[in-house]
Amino acid sequence: GSWNSVLGTTLVLNGKSPSLIHDPGGIVYSHRSPDGEWLPGGASSAGAGAFQRIFAAGTDLDVLSHQAERHRGRPAPVYPLASASGERFPFIAPDATLSLPQASAIDPVDAYRSVSFGLGAVERLCFDYLGAAGFPIQGSVSLAGGGARSGFLNGLRATMLNRELIVPEIAEPAIGMALLVSTIERSLSDASRDMIRIAQRIDPDTSRRAEPDDYYATFVADLQAKGWLSSTLAHQARRRMNA
Repeated sequence: GSWNSVLGTTLVLNGKSPSLIHDPGGIVYSHRSPDGEWLPGGASSAGAGAFQRIFAAGTDLDVLSHQAERHRGRPAPVYPLASASGERFPFIAPDATLSLPQASAIDPVDAYRSVSFGLGAVERLCFDYLGAAGFPIQGSVSLAGGGARSGFLNGLRATMLNRELIVPEIAEPAIGMALLVSTIERSLSDASRDMIRIAQRIDPDTSRRAEPDDYYATFVADLQAKGWLSSTLAHQARRRMNA
């Protein structure tokens, strides 16, 4: 039930399950854990690479991230694809594309916030899909990848998911390979306990839940209207919103 969410050029989720669960949609794959359990996962075509597709080379995204924390204004619904087209998780849509209304004219902080909210919404939809497919999602969620360096993004993701997020001291994916190598002589659980240190725990901002929730409702409706999102997953997302 524990998951690691890696936000780099694309978004990749990997979790832990005591048994093999077959995804009827064929979207979630599973690897065998060194401990004999299973590691389900999904790889999206959306991710922080969308920033590079929208902003010119040399744009200081760290500055925009800090400005976004103080900025207000309704973010536009954006599906933040890092690739030219096509999505594979949390849904399959070969014709999915990135679109930002009047991208060349929009205020850069507004654009940054819109992509950031889109990333948080994709991550939330991933968990909605996983829950609907029967995967355990009740455990902790840790963050990794370059996206975990943004305080604004981390806070937004925690509030969008309405759950505590954990940022380890080493948030780069290479730590996973180091862990696997160390399991030659010990269990993965022991290796994790010895090697992983928590740098930060991020709680959702309950005073600002309305904005991410409203965005997510619009986001789901927009995807369904475009024909990318099935009515089944849209229903699951709305059911969890109202739970």
